[in-house]
Amino acid sequence: MMELPTLVNGRPIMIDEAWYTNPAYNFSQGQWIHNTNVGSGGDVNFIFPFVQGILFAILGYSIFLARFTSVLAGFFSIVVIFKILKQFNINTNAVIIGILALIAIPVYHSVFRYARPESWAILFVLLSLLYFIKYIQRAAYKRILFTGIFCALGFLAHPFTTAVSLSIGIILLFHCFKNKKIMPLILFTVPIIVSIVAFILNYIHLLGISGLNQDFGRLNGGGASFIKNISKDFKVIIDSYILNKNAIYFIPLFLVLLYGLLLKKKNHLAFQSSLMGIIVFCVSFVLFSSGGFNIILYYVFLFSILNFVFILNNNANKVVFIPIGFYLLIMLFANVYYDAKKYEPVNSSLAKELKVIIPKNAKVMGPTEFWMFLPETQFKSTGYRWDSAVDTKQLPAKFDYFLLFSEDKTNVYQDVYNTNQAFKGFPGTTLIYHMHSKNYGEIAVYSLKN
Repeated sequence: MMELPTLVNGRPIMIDEAWYTNPAYNFSQGQWIHNTNVGSGGDVNFIFPFVQGILFAILGYSIFLARFTSVLAGFFSIVVIFKILKQFNINTNAVIIGILALIAIPVYHSVFRYARPESWAILFVLLSLLYFIKYIQRAAYKRILFTGIFCALGFLAHPFTTAVSLSIGIILLFHCFKNKKIMPLILFTVPIIVSIVAFILNYIHLLGISGLNQDFGRLNGGGASFIKNISKDFKVIIDSYILNKNAIYFIPLFLVLLYGLLLKKKNHLAFQSSLMGIIVFCVSFVLFSSGGFNIILYYVFLFSILNFVFILNNNANKVVFIPIGFYLLIMLFANVYYDAKKYEPVNSSLAKELKVIIPKNAKVMGPTEFWMFLPETQFKSTGYRWDSAVDTKQLPAKFDYFLLFSEDKTNVYQDVYNTNQAFKGFPGTTLIYHMHSKNYGEIAVYSLKN
């Protein structure tokens, strides 16, 4: 919450933020949750844009509100992790360390500041764990039903939460077999089945998308061999977390997770937390391909945090807590410093200035990120997913304005580069706006009107 004043301008817009927020905006305007700025995507697992859309309908669209949706999920996640730890009567110092870890670890700091669905997916995972822990402590049908409901909502927020749901299901199956009861498994499974049905209905009947098997194929590697998929997943982890600055928290968190496996007799809570985190990690390797695989660790790290607290709780003394708390505070201040370094009031400026230059309902093409500044236009991304082949040279004649910024990373794609060149070289194209930005580089707006 301390960074709310810089929420809009603290960091540049990410492509995925516009990708997910566009369906939410359309929903707030009385349409169903569907993507119009890129053509598809961000509207299949629909819970996050659903929540965003409700906020937009009540308070009006803004970049602040788009990102604040994730801040809300972060706040609720802190409350839930507090409740989880209190279920085990963890001492207050260890609880504070756990909450501080959730706030300070960079991946959570980022995901709860950006307009991304992982924020709510993490919240639903934590809620499912809370009710599953309550069920394990005292079996009650209501508790396992709520576990299933939150697993279902997690799936409808992001498909990678399936790994957590399967892990819970494996443990529950063991308990049901041990206690010779089938009803808890049924109550857990029914909400998940309902969510899968809702997903398919939305996918095929409301969005009108075909090729469900093809999309699931992309999710698990597109038919590539199991060994090849595993090697790609490992490469993603090495590139994203080990061979860069993320190693400073990835290595300690993963070592803590592995260490808990050695504590079956000394610290059963830490052992169980480690075991479940490792199951989630392994299930993810089997289920998911390398595309975005680094995101799965957002869910694995939750078990590392819990495990961390359980280990500290058995060693409750200031000699342990002070250096760990100091380490987490340094990490937190490093996040704040990074945001300050990226701070530039360009997002606020562009949101105001572009609306003056470009009228409502104008036909606009530009980088996906810039849709966030012009939601009321007929905006198409330079990386738009056309239903059929499109002649790039003929595109400019169909639009009124073209936007460009020099730090646009999608320019590495040949088709996007060709589109940009076609617009810039179109007869009658006139530069009507130009500014320099620290985060976006050179920003240009071209008019294609005669």
